Amino acid sequence: MRKAASSFLLFLSAIIIARGFNLISTEFVDIAYEDGLDKHALILFIEADNIYKRISSEFGFQLTKKPIVYLLNKTDIANGYANPVNNVIVIYPNEIDPYVFTPNYGNWVSFCFAHELTHLFLANAFAPALSYLSIFGHAVPAAIQSVLTPMYLHEGVAIYYETQISGAGRGKDRLFEEFLAAGKNSDVGLRYASSLNSRRWLAGGTAYVQGYSFLKYTEQKHGHEKIMGLIKHFTQNPLGGFYQAVKKTQLTEDLKNWLDEETPGTEGEKISPTLLSASKLDLNAWRVYYISRQYNGEEAIYYYDSFTGENIKLIEADNIITFAVSDRRQVAIARYTDNGYGAISRLYLYDGTVKDLDIDKVVDLAWKNNYEIVMIRQTNSGERFIDLYNVVEGKQRRIFGPDKEIVPLQITASKDKIVFSAKYEGQIDLFMIRDESIVRLTNDSAVKLSPKLLSGELYFCADYAGQFNTYMLDLNLRTIKEVHVNGSISVLAFQDWIYTFKVVPGGFSLFKEKPLTMAQSKVTFSEAVPLQGDITRLSHATKHHDLMKLRFVLPFPYISFDEKKIDVGIGAVAGLWNDLMNNYAVLGVAWSKAGWMAKGLFNSQENAFLSLQFDLKDEFLTLSTQIDIPFYLNRGLKDERIDLLSAISINQDLVLTPQVGIIYRVGSVGGRNHQVSFPDFALRCDLIPTFEVGIAKAFLLRDWVFQIFGTISSENIWYGAKAIISGPSLNIGGLDGFWAIDSINFSTGFSSMIFDIERTLDIWFKTTINAHLIYQVPVPISITVGVRKQGGYIKVTIEDIVSTFLGNWNNGNFNKWYNL
Repeated sequence: MRKAASSFLLFLSAIIIARGFNLISTEFVDIAYEDGLDKHALILFIEADNIYKRISSEFGFQLTKKPIVYLLNKTDIANGYANPVNNVIVIYPNEIDPYVFTPNYGNWVSFCFAHELTHLFLANAFAPALSYLSIFGHAVPAAIQSVLTPMYLHEGVAIYYETQISGAGRGKDRLFEEFLAAGKNSDVGLRYASSLNSRRWLAGGTAYVQGYSFLKYTEQKHGHEKIMGLIKHFTQNPLGGFYQAVKKTQLTEDLKNWLDEETPGTEGEKISPTLLSASKLDLNAWRVYYISRQYNGEEAIYYYDSFTGENIKLIEADNIITFAVSDRRQVAIARYTDNGYGAISRLYLYDGTVKDLDIDKVVDLAWKNNYEIVMIRQTNSGERFIDLYNVVEGKQRRIFGPDKEIVPLQITASKDKIVFSAKYEGQIDLFMIRDESIVRLTNDSAVKLSPKLLSGELYFCADYAGQFNTYMLDLNLRTIKEVHVNGSISVLAFQDWIYTFKVVPGGFSLFKEKPLTMAQSKVTFSEAVPLQGDITRLSHATKHHDLMKLRFVLPFPYISFDEKKIDVGIGAVAGLWNDLMNNYAVLGVAWSKAGWMAKGLFNSQENAFLSLQFDLKDEFLTLSTQIDIPFYLNRGLKDERIDLLSAISINQDLVLTPQVGIIYRVGSVGGRNHQVSFPDFALRCDLIPTFEVGIAKAFLLRDWVFQIFGTISSENIWYGAKAIISGPSLNIGGLDGFWAIDSINFSTGFSSMIFDIERTLDIWFKTTINAHLIYQVPVPISITVGVRKQGGYIKVTIEDIVSTFLGNWNNGNFNKWYNL
């Protein structure tokens, strides 16, 4: 028995492969970075301690556990997150999408660090009752404090300090001001601002917008000290709830007044549904093209027919970043794909059929003519450049960058011109590529978005007048005219109409309105001198491996009941994981009168999924393993993957049971309205121990989701269907969102199994109440009424909270395949 246990532990240690990094340290922060990110690490090394000291001074303490910052190059998305349980910050060093908020910061890494470090301080401001739990490990009080803190307070405070420290960010962004104004005209309030299972959503992120909006309102009325008092009252008694902290800070009336505030509505004729993202606009003949990401889960390229007034779907695609339409109606589409390590953008061409152009890391693109695509791309370390790709020859060439100072953001082109917006000298200006030179078209502090070339006229959106508006730059006359279309963040002119995307409550919409030309002004073009970036290498870095560490140990009483006696004892459970949390283990040991026993679980998820479980009791060992190796095909415009599955279990009699299977799945159906999603198409084949083949197909009909499924094996045939129907939205709950009911969904379906000559039939109707507790913990309550062969039944259940809240670690593999 000991040999078996020792063999298991040896195997466990052998499969843990720690990811390697370079490491540099400051007084307060460790910085681990991947190869090629030396420049970003050096910037953070210089600035981190000053940022840390400023935030520490505000909160009045230093972090007991020294934070470590990981700089990763495994994704094209500008992002970062904080994990207070580990005191870890992860940053992907790319520029932010200008439609999320305008990149008015100096550099993303330091800016993001200030935001994420605020999360760590807020989650480490332990209440006295929680601080004593640190004896079981830092992870215990940190996890409890994080769960009890509403997400809107987390994000609101983080935005507040990102702005205070950098002098930039969302608090100084005119686009984010548009998001705040739209939020005041919604019914989100604080009630649904942190909810993870709400249909309600706001442009800019619900928790970010509402959290900062209330703090900004409070600061404008009462000053900075009132905000710090609110934070202190909450963190010292998180169990009392946020509303209790509001009362103690004497902000009850202010909260109600803030909730009652409204702002003026959006001007113009709304010609699209409310969408979940903004989009650039493109024109072909009389069609205005845009990206449509809807509440029902559908994502596609649409066009608005200016003659018929209809919105018509062209082609569906997953995770669209940007697109462009040629005069021949060829559509170039860049979308995020999963390569197993992160989200990487990839370029496709749609011309009746879809072709993968084998070009990645595309930020934005435009057709220069019918056979050339001009693209903003980026390196693994985030440096940006512009390439020209010839569709006919399949060749590309560099026409600009990477540059030390000029950072391209968005691009437009015509037959003889290429224009792009870029960060330069602390501003966002417009530039034109002319022959071998770079011409600077604007030089002012206004933010410019969505440049669009139409002949010799360059349309764009800018906040010259304190809010975003439409402007036209005549490249021949060198004049800028204001086209009076307020609130526009992307623009296109056709005939006598201006088409724009604007912020609305719940997201974004496409509008059209008649232009009104206002005053014009002259501009001076100047030549910008590109500067090649220096290659930075840090010689004093040491090697660092992200190993699993002991994070907590918790004792527990052990009680076991059987037919003859009650067995009592004591046990302990320990949790181990690495900083990035792609490897984790839970080990439990219990001692009792009957002896001792142990259980363990190990999961690893680094481009593949590995799970090991063992159970040792009464000198008997049972062991089970599960391996999922995914292959990401990325051949078309839908997410597509194949999983090779294998599992082995060994019982206490040393009987080995293997399992082998294959799953193919493509696309996704279902969205925020449904709170569920299914693969567009799924095929599963279990090979061992029994042969079984299953198939499932889901589709969207208006706002209803349907799925049909079936399996066949040597023993039985099983099939069925289900439908998910969006029911009414509700607005019931606490003012601060500690608890709330968001909506009701209905579903109905049937399943039937044929076994030998017998047939079973189950017909059911389910009502799901989408609720949450403690601000963000989903509690979907389902009531099912059904009929089986044995008779009718009623079942009340709480849906799978753990997978929704923490993520499904085993991807549902070797569970019912139709739930994948």
